[in-house]
Order: sequence, then C-alpha cells, then structure tokens
Amino acid sequence: MEWFYFEACQANLQADIVFALDSSGSVGLSHFKRQIDFVKDLVDMFSIGSTRTQFSVVTFADTVNNEISLNKYQNKRRLINAIDNIAYRQGATNTHLALEFVTQNSFLSANGGRSNIKRIVIILTDGKSQIPDETKKAAEQLHLLGAQVVSVGIGSGVDILEITRIASDKQNVVRVENFDELSTIETQIQNAACQKTSEERKKRKVSSTLNKEKTITEKPIRTVNELDF
Repeated sequence: MEWFYFEACQANLQADIVFALDSSGSVGLSHFKRQIDFVKDLVDMFSIGSTRTQFSVVTFADTVNNEISLNKYQNKRRLINAIDNIAYRQGATNTHLALEFVTQNSFLSANGGRSNIKRIVIILTDGKSQIPDETKKAAEQLHLLGAQVVSVGIGSGVDILEITRIASDKQNVVRVENFDELSTIETQIQNAACQKTSEERKKRKVSSTLNKEKTITEKPIRTVNELDF
C-alpha cells in the first residue's frame, strides 16, 4: 500500500521544489558533479509541469547563483539538460545567502512560484557555514514560509547542529559519509518529498479529533421510552 502511495506521488505530486547546492571550494569539481547527478536523478522520478512538480536550482559559494527558476523549464528532458550544464563556481560557504535568496526570491510568482502548493527546499552542503549566526536566522525566516526544508550533510566536516537547525524538523535531516553516497539516498529524499510535513500531520490530527468530537456531539440521544431493557 505504501509503495502504491509513493508511485502515485511521483506521478501526481504538485510541489515547487528548490535545490540549493554547495559550490564552495572544499567541494571540488568532481564532487560538485556528483551533486548535479543526484539532482538529475531526483528530477527524473517526478512528472514535470505547471500542474505537477516544478524544480529550481540555486548554487552558493561567495555569492548565490539562480541557475534555474521554477518556471524556466516545463519539459523534463530540457530541464535535465539544463541541470547538467550548471557551472561550478567555487568560493566560501555562505549558506546564509542561499537560504535568504530562496526565502526572498525562489517562490515568487514571477519565478514560477504557485500559491497553495507544497514548497520543498533541499539543501546540500559539505561543511560549516561561513557565518553560523546568520545561517540560523536565515533558516528561521525560511521556515516561516511553511516550506519543508530537507538538509543533506555530506562528509565529516558538517556541523550537525547547524544542518538540524536548517531542516524544518529532525525527520528532514540526512547525512552521508561522502559525495559518492548521494545516490544511496535518492529514494529517501523522494519519499521525504512525498510524505506529509509535520505541519500537515498536525492539521490532519486536529481535523481527525474535531471530526470525532462532532460525531460524538451529533450522536442522537435516546429517550427513556426508546431504551431497550
């Protein structure tokens, strides 16, 4: 049953998904390409289009580069080709700039952002951010958008507390030992995109509780004459 749910999700998920890829000097070109392959594989799992899933990619180092906006490509083949051509621009790990950019720009309607659609941010990094306090503040602002934020820490240089703060909740924190292992978490990230967010689960629980209370309240009261003895 769970398998059927995720199969249906891949085909029908309506979501705006933004990848933020670490392009800092510690990553290196070959490992940056591993990130690109990871993104291409994930994109290939979903149905692409204005009524299905849209993808955006930003890279960050000294500055942030908006590589692909949500509404740039509505064709899977063209989108994957564009991702494959993203250049590696090395520099410092200014994670806070990436989070700020995504918060302020990626989901704007001008960039293809849709209202009342699930928002997902998947950020990959191999190290500590340049300015941790600013990264913490930027993550908090991103969370206010109601986005599901999945943080993927790669290697031993990541700050566990930091990637946990970046994620929308602990269930969305993922760690791998190295860039070669990114391929092993593709299904995990896909499932994370398909699963209900903590906020959605909370709403569902409240709704279920209210429905139960309503059922109890509306249950007809039987009079003494109607009771069976």
